[in-house]
Amino acid sequence: MARSGTGSNLTEQKKTTMFSDFNSMDTTPDAGQQAASDALVNQPFEQVIVIDGVEYTVTGDTDDAGTGDSQGDVPVDVPTDVPDDASADMNIGEVPQEVVVIDGQDYVVTGDVAGTAADSHLQGDNEFGYQGDCGLVSSENILDSFGIDVSENDVVKFAIDNNLCDTGTGTGSDDPSMLGGTSVEGQAEVLTDMGVPAHGETGGTLEDLAANIENGHGVIAEVDAGVIWNDPNSSGNGQANHAIVVSGVVRDPATGQIEGFYVNDSGAGEAGKFYDAATFEKAWTETGGNSVVTDVVHA
Repeated sequence: MARSGTGSNLTEQKKTTMFSDFNSMDTTPDAGQQAASDALVNQPFEQVIVIDGVEYTVTGDTDDAGTGDSQGDVPVDVPTDVPDDASADMNIGEVPQEVVVIDGQDYVVTGDVAGTAADSHLQGDNEFGYQGDCGLVSSENILDSFGIDVSENDVVKFAIDNNLCDTGTGTGSDDPSMLGGTSVEGQAEVLTDMGVPAHGETGGTLEDLAANIENGHGVIAEVDAGVIWNDPNSSGNGQANHAIVVSGVVRDPATGQIEGFYVNDSGAGEAGKFYDAATFEKAWTETGGNSVVTDVVHA
């Protein structure tokens, strides 16, 4: 895994690949989509996950993430043993971790899945009409999770003012639905300049991704939208073309094997959605394993 630089010295790198989900999918929220997005913060956390081809439902409460007061199969709090980070300015807090019992099998979920889901929403809610701003909305989600209260509009305006997103200049596009895409470096710089130092990483593995979550870092993953949406029309043809927030990792505690990840996806308007490891391998690892990782951790 290679670190692609910090968010503070990226002027010469800003014209690298832009990640935006502007393929053929119309991400303009209609009344129904917006209502569904708004309802995310008011609904109990509930996900259907697929393990070894079998669907299971995991439920919980978005107001009580990680406390063990979930509905259904009751998660149990377990001690969190997080290794020290090498950076002296990082103070690792307690990363939410639960043992969830599904059909008699224990699985460990690490990360503030419900908490970050509450701050997630469908993209496109900005005065500029930009709808390809998945990386910027993911950045907003990360900033919110660190206690920095910003709106999508705030982040988009900042990126425009600082030449950190696609505004159509030099591309010939004046369609706002196609604009707002950002690079890994651009996302890192947005986060850094708005209060959460971050850097880009390339060539990551699923274990690298899991470790970042387990150590309390905020993470944006650059993925192939066609794979996670199961939509050929949104395919990046083996390249990353969409940004999502990775909020949790699921492991088999007996073997340590990664079963999958939870994500917030502003392009689909879905929060706390589970994808199995095989899907993430194809959508993320095989497209370059690119991510934006915060230098600081959740306290």
